[in-house]
Amino acid sequence: MKISLRSENVRKSVLVLVLIAVQWLTAEGKLSFCSKSKEGNHTLYRKASGDDGVLICVRKSGQYVWNFLDGSSTIGENFNPAKDCSDIVDNFPEVKDGFYWIKDNKGKLSKAWCDTHTDGGGFLLMGMKESPVTWNVPSNESPVDPLGPPHWSSKFGDVNVQDFAIQISTTKNFEDTKAHWSYRLKANRALGNLFGVGSGGCTDFHSGIGNVSYIKDILTETVVTAKFNCSKFGSNTDPNLGWGRMNYCFRNKCPKGYAFFKGVPFRLDNHGSFSYSASSEFSGITHDATAFVGCVAGKCCACFGTKGGRGHYCSRKCKAVNGGTIITGKVYVWFWIRTRMPKRLWKRCMEFKMKTEAGKSETYYIDRMTGTAHKGTCSEQFQAFLNEGTLVVKNKESLNNIPSVPGLLSYREDNEKLYVKKGNKWDAIGSENETKNLVMTEVTHLEKNLADQKKIQGARTQNLESSINKRLTQLEQHLKARLKKIEGKVPYTGRWPSGSYCILANGKCPSGFSRSHGYMKAIKMYTTNSAYMKQVYFGDSKIMCHDSCRGWGDLVITACCK
Repeated sequence: MKISLRSENVRKSVLVLVLIAVQWLTAEGKLSFCSKSKEGNHTLYRKASGDDGVLICVRKSGQYVWNFLDGSSTIGENFNPAKDCSDIVDNFPEVKDGFYWIKDNKGKLSKAWCDTHTDGGGFLLMGMKESPVTWNVPSNESPVDPLGPPHWSSKFGDVNVQDFAIQISTTKNFEDTKAHWSYRLKANRALGNLFGVGSGGCTDFHSGIGNVSYIKDILTETVVTAKFNCSKFGSNTDPNLGWGRMNYCFRNKCPKGYAFFKGVPFRLDNHGSFSYSASSEFSGITHDATAFVGCVAGKCCACFGTKGGRGHYCSRKCKAVNGGTIITGKVYVWFWIRTRMPKRLWKRCMEFKMKTEAGKSETYYIDRMTGTAHKGTCSEQFQAFLNEGTLVVKNKESLNNIPSVPGLLSYREDNEKLYVKKGNKWDAIGSENETKNLVMTEVTHLEKNLADQKKIQGARTQNLESSINKRLTQLEQHLKARLKKIEGKVPYTGRWPSGSYCILANGKCPSGFSRSHGYMKAIKMYTTNSAYMKQVYFGDSKIMCHDSCRGWGDLVITACCK
């Protein structure tokens, strides 16, 4: 039996065969260390996503590491965890949403679902619920799955958060999202300190999410307000209750939800909401909102307006206003955190032209923070801007005004030269054409290395095919030999032999047999120790001690006879 790994279907079939027949699969957390002695070794591996892949031990940059045979990234696997979801986006541009392994700055390893594309990606799913109610959502250390079950993760309470986002959908499908917004915090803070009271914009009477820099409507990719102060969560109660308890549950297990305590048979809070306003400083509890989900005084709902709307659609006590939609039943809510913006989002200033009513063409630029258009050009507003990691400046004066950062690249538009910062001075690398030639040389070098790697991988793939074929052939031969041996020992006619005989009974007798039962009880014996009696069952028959086994025994025989 010969196979080729070049067929995708055959490749998957082989993986399944090997998994079943030779039990070669390496589960998460059980991967052996890649070392010099194991260079070139292959092993099957169950990825964080649940898919199977083939790993190969290779030497890379002087170190021995595991790489996937198909060239896919290992970032986010438990043997190569990412720092956060943004780290995955930075290192793997074509990455898909899914489960990945994250190792925070305290060394804690956790599995989490990462959204790698929304608003540039880098969002980690830390909570999910299937109703507007907040107080009964448990928290535990299990990874949060977008499809449920509902719970908060208690493993990321110490992670410093830059963005906290909320997504509301009428179905268990992101495509049906009705409201999706994020709070950009003024300063990163631990998720377990998300809610506060009496500072950062929230009042002494109500707790909530304060110290907000701006609110972004992710559905329209627009910053809707930079004047928002507080999303009110609930009343200011004892720090061990309400908002304080919610912070606690982001760090610890709360099996029944933040409003329930062990040994207390009733709920200790009837609030718990998340909201924002595009036109007011406050939202929730005693204020109207643009979007809202949660509970106020025991009344729970989700509320939203039309896409892109900036008015108030959600009034107090779950009342819709201005055409808003209220849902009190089934609704799906996801809670996301982002520690930092992925590096791939550093973009140059964008400008465009529009014609006035008089037919005159005017130039506008996009404000990179708010996403709004302003009259003018990028060059008028920004003396320098970052373009995919290279600082672009107009002239020598602008170049000299850049802070001293060793290794920083800068491109001067006036002389079309690229510079690198060395100490306190800028060294010209070359003109645009020289730079292109340098880049092309590097590309040629990389292409050659890639071709060499393909040859190496091709040889390794052939070795793997040969190894699998050899093992499957051995297995096939072994199974055939075993089957032949068994067939030779056990003749099977499909019916009982003719003649008169008895067989020991074990339950109901076969057709054509009658049941016979006999016994001898209280048989006097020399002794009943193990040298003279061994108690045993033969189906419905048995040899046993009689009573307390003091020199007496029982023999019971039940047979099927014909």
